[in-house]
Amino acid sequence: MSDPSAGRVTFITGTDTGVGKTLLTGLLLCHLQRDCPHVGVMKPFCTGDRQDVTLLRRLMPNPPGESEINPFFYPEPLAPWAAMKRRGEAVSFEALSERVAAARALSTPLLIEGVGGLMVPLGPDYQVSDLIYALACRVIVVAANRLGVLNHTLLTIYALRPLTPHEPRVVLMDPAESDPSSETNAAMLREMLAPIPVYAFPFLGRDASNPDRIRENETKLKKPLAELARSNIL
Repeated sequence: MSDPSAGRVTFITGTDTGVGKTLLTGLLLCHLQRDCPHVGVMKPFCTGDRQDVTLLRRLMPNPPGESEINPFFYPEPLAPWAAMKRRGEAVSFEALSERVAAARALSTPLLIEGVGGLMVPLGPDYQVSDLIYALACRVIVVAANRLGVLNHTLLTIYALRPLTPHEPRVVLMDPAESDPSSETNAAMLREMLAPIPVYAFPFLGRDASNPDRIRENETKLKKPLAELARSNIL
């Protein structure tokens, strides 16, 4: 699926669900719009609801249709393949590839937000990791700064290494409630993952996913967002 003539792709994955992938995707989307009028965003699979898609569309001056950003939606709050099986449906890897290629052709660059982590099943014979491998794209790993993040992040990075030729980036997001490990996790990850960059983002408020708050926080986080964009997106 990798096409050197198409727009550059950066995939935002997580160590788990609910770690801040959509928030980071929104911050990057706002940041990139300053210099990249054709930046695009896609979340191929959503389950449960489409709140993340609604948020991303509200951050764009001329948003594409809901089904262009999110072509595959299932109301059951399950892994995509589990939701499909319940309905007796399946999305082939070829169908997914076609939708990604269409978005990529219109976007420079294209941000793709994954669902859950690398090994989440998306169909009968493929996972999130297979899409990353096919795209040979750049990857940002989002993790929650809490107990357990060392193991989860290291496992994700090790699983990523054979999937893409590009060095990943890690973004550690502070949760609303910290624990003792929150003070040491960033330093530990920088030591264990060197030379992979590890960015630490502060807790941005309980209303951080409000579009206006994302725009405000983008200005506050302009430096790390610029570094991420420069090294892993543009």
